Amino acid sequence: MSHLAGTSREADRAQLADLLGALEASPLEVELRHVANSAGALALPEARLDMVRIGMAAYGVDPEGPSEGRGAEALGLRPAMRVVVDLADGVAEAGLDDGLLPAAGAPLVVDGRRRAHVVEVGPGRLRALPLDRSLAPLAGEAVLWGDPARGEPSVDAWAAAAGTIGYEVVTRMGAAARGAGVLARPAAVAPRRVLELGLDGAPRRLVGEVVGVKRVESGHGVSYGGTYTTAAPTTLALVAFGYADGIPRSASGRPVALAGTAHPIRGRVAMDQVVLDLGEGTARIGDEASIAHADAPELSAMIGPRVAVELAGEVPDAEAMEALGERIGAALVAGDAVLLVGPLGAGKTTLTRGIGRALGARGTVQSPTFVIARTHRTEAGPDLQHVDAYRLGDEAELDDLDLDLEGAITVAEWGLPLEHALESRLLVEIDRGAAGGPDAEDEDGDAPRTVRLSGRGPAWDAARLQRLATSRPPLDQHPGGAS
Repeated sequence: MSHLAGTSREADRAQLADLLGALEASPLEVELRHVANSAGALALPEARLDMVRIGMAAYGVDPEGPSEGRGAEALGLRPAMRVVVDLADGVAEAGLDDGLLPAAGAPLVVDGRRRAHVVEVGPGRLRALPLDRSLAPLAGEAVLWGDPARGEPSVDAWAAAAGTIGYEVVTRMGAAARGAGVLARPAAVAPRRVLELGLDGAPRRLVGEVVGVKRVESGHGVSYGGTYTTAAPTTLALVAFGYADGIPRSASGRPVALAGTAHPIRGRVAMDQVVLDLGEGTARIGDEASIAHADAPELSAMIGPRVAVELAGEVPDAEAMEALGERIGAALVAGDAVLLVGPLGAGKTTLTRGIGRALGARGTVQSPTFVIARTHRTEAGPDLQHVDAYRLGDEAELDDLDLDLEGAITVAEWGLPLEHALESRLLVEIDRGAAGGPDAEDEDGDAPRTVRLSGRGPAWDAARLQRLATSRPPLDQHPGGAS
């Protein structure tokens, strides 16, 4: 298989010839040959071979765009997506965080007849004005894009107003679920895509990983259309995130951090990948790459339909650590498990005290080191099971504790031994950094800690992590302060 870059018809035919030539020269018996994307499947019959991979065409959108293509209708494509919002006095509660792109000037149709245009798209709202200049309030169901055959705006019209292509417009709409059902991928499964939020809920960066590294010569075209060519022999790194994951297609040239060095995105941003030109630098498969939210200001949430969510930030002191525990505790329900990971004196018991306070736990919440497991009745209803898993070697020893993992809330210090016994869990990793010195056993010390919260399993999808990040009172309003 290969993939057409779409630089030109001649270049696509040359790519096809390269693939067929390689197959003819190969001693292997090949069952399926594939090279055509949507544009190739529609415009180059000879490229269809045994299999095609349509993307944009599946949405009923002309892959060549309205300026260069023949148009969806002429190609026999029908729009597969219709997006509507409810307007009240010209304002809808939908915006960038719901997957919309900024598209000032885009047309819309209200109640099937009234024409209007978009004035502003913000994080959580859209504002529109009527074209008829009447004083009647703009209210009712508004079609942002749908079927032009029914008099509705096309997705290409929204894309033109946003300065992009229709494919970015439709694939971003997966964010409308706000992370519902999006789970962190197992470590063994690539690629990793994570939106990292601060402990105050503010987006910090989008994290992905390197999935390909290639040494190329000068004059090598990069990404769709070959808009960037290498000026000298260089190393290219392929990172598995793109505009369907929250990076705008307009982000070409923006810096991506890789191993402590910023490398600009070269060529066009694709749906699920970008290319970095490393020069004489190196990278390995699996290396973490990230783009800071400050480098993608067009989007306020930077979340796509397959992007998990993690929370990370600095907790300045024990008081703030306990406040973070309270916030976590307020979000817990029966059957939840929280696994605390960190060195001696990191603040695991301090965090658990906060969880206990939020639940109204009876008795003193203290380290269960000598009893291994302690159960607290709570005002919230489900018991709080506080476990020290440091000496638990396997799941059989966990069974010996006779814990109620379904009816109670379980908080486990040194919790990694329990991870494989639980379908869902909230992982809280605490790092003391340079503070882990001679006084490392001081749970209540005021040295700052770095904390990361990540969910595993169906009970902790991206939407729940986002709610936890934005729950009140936020950490930065606690008397102890926070970053």
